Amino acid sequence: PGKEQRARAFSMNPSRLSEISPGKTALVIPDLHVKNGESGRTLDRLIAINKMILDLKPDYVIVMGDVGEFANVADWIKQFDGAKAWQDAMSFREALKMLQSAVRAANKRHARGGHRERQYEPVWILLEGNHEQRWRRRPETRGGEGQRGKWGHDLLQVFAEEIGIKWVHLDQTLWPAKIRFAHYQKTG
Repeated sequence: PGKEQRARAFSMNPSRLSEISPGKTALVIPDLHVKNGESGRTLDRLIAINKMILDLKPDYVIVMGDVGEFANVADWIKQFDGAKAWQDAMSFREALKMLQSAVRAANKRHARGGHRERQYEPVWILLEGNHEQRWRRRPETRGGEGQRGKWGHDLLQVFAEEIGIKWVHLDQTLWPAKIRFAHYQKTG
């Protein structure tokens, strides 16, 4: 199936997924917990993962949530610091871009060389984790007047979707190939 058909498949009834998933492969990436201000040395896990994605070329790349630590918007933080919270959001965004960087670079190289048939486009999926949910729970991230459009409870989802990652909300599950994926809940 084409990219558009695969993208629509995730909103389908789970019983119909068998029509699109036989023989497909998935790389499942567990919680990354990228902290605000992590250096390149500690982010080597992201570099290794993005090289693995390019080497294995799975049909689906499923990130199981908790990409960011989001300690600065946790419920136990009494004094909200907007600058630190914004840095948490930017660390999340950069981590997602880093996960895709090897694939994007290879695709650009193939396009420049006139080998579009070599381009690789997996279906990217992010299951919202309880750490991303911290962003939604914090009243200060709601946004509004004076924030100049920076904030919003859906900001992290917007970041993911603007780079082509399908977002699955915390209370939802994902069913590719009749396997139920969820973050922070029993899947049965």
